[in-house]
Amino acid sequence: MEQFGKIKVKYIILIFCLIISVLASFFLWGRTASRSDVVTLPQAQSAPVQTALAHRADVPVTLQALGKVVSQATVNVVSQVDGQLIKVMFTEGDEVKKGQLLAQIDPRAYQAVLQRYRGELAENMAMLKSADEKLKRFRALQQRNLIARQELDDQSTVVDKLHGVIMATEAQIASAQLNLDFTRITAPISGRVGLRLIDEGNMILASENKAIVTLTQESPIAVTFSLPQENLPEIRAKQQHLALPLVIFDASNRHALAQCSLRYISNEIDSTTGSIKLKAVCDNRDGMLYPSQLVNVHLQVALLKSVTVIPQRAIQYGQQSNFVYVVDADHRVHQRVVVPGVQYGREGLCWNLV
Repeated sequence: MEQFGKIKVKYIILIFCLIISVLASFFLWGRTASRSDVVTLPQAQSAPVQTALAHRADVPVTLQALGKVVSQATVNVVSQVDGQLIKVMFTEGDEVKKGQLLAQIDPRAYQAVLQRYRGELAENMAMLKSADEKLKRFRALQQRNLIARQELDDQSTVVDKLHGVIMATEAQIASAQLNLDFTRITAPISGRVGLRLIDEGNMILASENKAIVTLTQESPIAVTFSLPQENLPEIRAKQQHLALPLVIFDASNRHALAQCSLRYISNEIDSTTGSIKLKAVCDNRDGMLYPSQLVNVHLQVALLKSVTVIPQRAIQYGQQSNFVYVVDADHRVHQRVVVPGVQYGREGLCWNLV
């Protein structure tokens, strides 16, 4: 019994220790969890904000449209005389000046014709000189009544006929010289030559009117475009006082190519599109514009002086109004309502602050 009592006491002590251990574990776990919650709470972080300075600028008001570059003169270079094309003096794509030699037709036949007429002229001039001297003698003899009046009149008629023959021969010489000059085919305008359409060695007939090459003028050059008819009154009113300036941009509307001036407003509105056709002229000395090139036209119709310009990205678009955030001198931020203006470049907008 005494041994059994000792075992019972040991079990009671063991159970008591286990209960104490469990209670201590729960107590320690609760405190650790509480501390963990406090430590792991995320702290609020400030979002970075970029600011930009508003500035004043003179902002052009423009009308934009798609346009097409058009040459003011395109010439098919043809031969005006028959003959063999013996030489071509241009390279395809070259820029040439007015009067520059482009091709040569065989001139030998035309040189021979010219030489023949010159010989006939020399012969007729000699005959006229002899007839004039004879006429002078006849006049002296007739004054002394040594010859009949009819002989004097006949000799005078011979002289008159020779004058007519000489005039006709001189006209033939001029025509022959012109045909000889036509064997030298020159550029009628300054411009750029295209592809060669007839090769050396071919026979050319003037009556067939076949082009040897096409010559296109590139400086000055025109740009045609259309705008809605609603813009016509404003354009005409401005055009009466000065030639409206334009800036020509490439097809992507990113790079300026040339500056031009408005030269022509169509005398009628296209009833199918409700638009009016306009034409600008550019000197194009740097060759940035090319015939049939598609471009973007910016026609300036007004200039806003000293207006506020801010970045487009700063605008906040609300349901009631558009607004921006303004930082004052004390570095405090305020909300300001803005009224939209015109776009200025690719980054800026012209706005009125309320």
